[in-house]
Amino acid sequence: MKYAWQELPPREAAEQAAGGDPNKLPWGFFSSDDLSIGGAGGFCWFTTAAELLAFVSEVILALPEPGDNQIDAEIKQCRESISNLEVPDLDLLDDINEILTSEEFGIEWWGNFEQLCQNEGDFEEVIRARFRDPDDEADEPNPTPISPTSRNKFAEFIIEYTVGG
Repeated sequence: MKYAWQELPPREAAEQAAGGDPNKLPWGFFSSDDLSIGGAGGFCWFTTAAELLAFVSEVILALPEPGDNQIDAEIKQCRESISNLEVPDLDLLDDINEILTSEEFGIEWWGNFEQLCQNEGDFEEVIRARFRDPDDEADEPNPTPISPTSRNKFAEFIIEYTVGG
């Protein structure tokens, strides 16, 4: 399938994907530059899991400069693994982030909006805690799922949510 972002340079493609509405574009990821040195992070959203996986394969894994045989081989292996997926796999995320370390960039989470609202997991629970109490800097995870009545407000929070920068 052809996606509009495939016609754009990688940076523009990333800008187009950033800040989408997870109610309409339910598959996404949260990425960040090296936050320890003042980097920034935010969500990118896509229509389907297939589009999200294609974006990671074609745009994100194109960030490292070609030429390092080991990294090139790892990128090829990750792309092959991604092509065999129907939905994002958290185990593969470690392999992708290993490749991206030289770029001081990483994907902290990928999945769908429903998972962000409901799943137990450090990332999901911290994001929900920040939504419920944006002034609390302790980042204590909040395992309570987002209620259906709070979904739109949570989506608005996610659209605007960035760190650093």
